[in-house]
Amino acid sequence: MKRKTIPGQIFLYLFFIPVLFLVSCSDNSNDSDSLQSVFPKKVPQSLTYDTVSIILVDMKLYADGVKKLDQKTVQTLDSNYKDVLFEIERDPLFLNVYPDAPNSKVVFLLVPKDPATGAGYLVTFDQKLPVVDADTVELQVRTKYSEKPLTCSMQVPDPAAYMAEYSLHKINVRITVSKRYLQSGTYDFDALTIPSYRTRGYPFIVFDFVSAQVEDRTTGVNAACVQ
Repeated sequence: MKRKTIPGQIFLYLFFIPVLFLVSCSDNSNDSDSLQSVFPKKVPQSLTYDTVSIILVDMKLYADGVKKLDQKTVQTLDSNYKDVLFEIERDPLFLNVYPDAPNSKVVFLLVPKDPATGAGYLVTFDQKLPVVDADTVELQVRTKYSEKPLTCSMQVPDPAAYMAEYSLHKINVRITVSKRYLQSGTYDFDALTIPSYRTRGYPFIVFDFVSAQVEDRTTGVNAACVQ
């Protein structure tokens, strides 16, 4: 017996075909459509667990986008990090400290690295980070002139007296950095998933130096640093 198609069935077919088409297109759409910048511009962000987690996830998305030649994802992520700043506050590594008596200053020659190791700053959290499945990540700061220390000049009333006592002061360095994506020239994106790229065995993030200042918390006097 020949099967009859009732008008209601025809309506259902006509309704569901375009819906299925739209769902299929949505599933195959570029993930970059949902990528949104979560960091405010030009306001330094502390590198907390949440902040570092977001950066790692974005780095993985970027690395995958490069492999897939997905220019929209690559350019969106690069744009999201333009004018975004992060902040690292640590004990300083001074190569030298000397008085500049004629100008009533003390000059610190600073390297933005861990004073205990002479390498990048290690940050350890109380839970594992996404993407890298580790609780520790290394923060590397790239300066314009890698072979030259930063020069930080502090105005003081008596440079000679300050030199005699500064080692007893509580001094830290506050470094403002940014994260480059397009043409970064770094291996931290690969090191997320390829352990052999990790120079010290830790996943790492390379940041570009923006600014820094030495802070003497004992006297309340700061010194801006230049490259």
